[in-house]
Amino acid sequence: MSSKKWTYTTGGFPQCLHQTTFDPPAASDLNATQIQVRTKAFAINPVDVQAMNLYKTSSSPYPWPLSLLLAGSSGGSENQEHETCCDFSGTVTHAGSNAGFAPGDEVFGFTMAPMNSLGTAGQVLTFDTASASGVAIAKKPSNWDHTHAAAIPLVWLTARTSIEAVHSYVEQSKEKWLVVLGGSSSTGMYTVRIAKSRGWRVLSTCSTRNVDFVRNQLRADEVIDYTAVSSVSGEIFRKLQDPIQKGDGVVIVDCVGGTECLDDKDLGGKITRYITIVGDKTDRSSMGGPAIYANYPRMLVRWGLGRVGLGVSYDCVILEARKEWLDEAGQTLGKDEVTIDSTFAFDELPKALEKMVEGKVRGKLVGISS
Repeated sequence: MSSKKWTYTTGGFPQCLHQTTFDPPAASDLNATQIQVRTKAFAINPVDVQAMNLYKTSSSPYPWPLSLLLAGSSGGSENQEHETCCDFSGTVTHAGSNAGFAPGDEVFGFTMAPMNSLGTAGQVLTFDTASASGVAIAKKPSNWDHTHAAAIPLVWLTARTSIEAVHSYVEQSKEKWLVVLGGSSSTGMYTVRIAKSRGWRVLSTCSTRNVDFVRNQLRADEVIDYTAVSSVSGEIFRKLQDPIQKGDGVVIVDCVGGTECLDDKDLGGKITRYITIVGDKTDRSSMGGPAIYANYPRMLVRWGLGRVGLGVSYDCVILEARKEWLDEAGQTLGKDEVTIDSTFAFDELPKALEKMVEGKVRGKLVGISS
């Protein structure tokens, strides 16, 4: 029986995106570690548009001349379809004998769609649950609906990866401060929540309209409205004077991008650990994360100097797709702690992606699968 999914070719967002029909694999064709899921909801993330824009002018996601050297993994012909979106929630309809799930299980999870082309913007999804597949799937908590479950995987796993990367630095400090740049962003809000659950003190940046949310709902100890100050880095330095004078380094998780804090003449030298999920770029529509080290040589130099002890310990990270962290999300978060901006119908994906690119959302945009 035919099913619908969203795919894209070349040309960049939005013109590359279109809806297609396909025949899902028959249950008898699934291997022992595969499952088939009837999608109930899927969420969108900036990386979805960023991945589409990698193919704006070419069938290869790599810049020339890498596209010539890596032709075998370049993505194929001009007309090859690439699947989109990474987060989902749904019901297992078929499962292999060693998949770890059974028909009827309600599950939620993540797939590394830009890399393995197993997107979640489809009515029927087929996944390999083997550990090396770039997929993390867990049973949906009974107190979450599918909309809230689909909103969690990518942002929670990214936040959890970031917290893991700064954990030892914060724990070894006297005052246990963590700076979160972009605390009201989809990843930033869970970074703040996890940090607070560990007893850390959090200084977060956000815009005016999100100050109350970050302070009162996320419980950040200090909030900087970046629209109301002339220098965010200068304000961070001012607010952290006490722990700095006590010998603590400044630990930062950056969910925004850019280099203001790193380049600040006062703050820069006090930073001991800097984790970014974006990198030096600030454009929402272009790919961020460790994939851009080659495009931003300063990032690579900064990382290398940090590795040999000649500068800040710096990493641009990508999430770890760990099932146990999804299980942890279900055990940690109540439904009211999962922030949804709005929902949209399956056929309205292009419009929802355009809204996300505008950057005027708080929480996740979640598609309801028809």
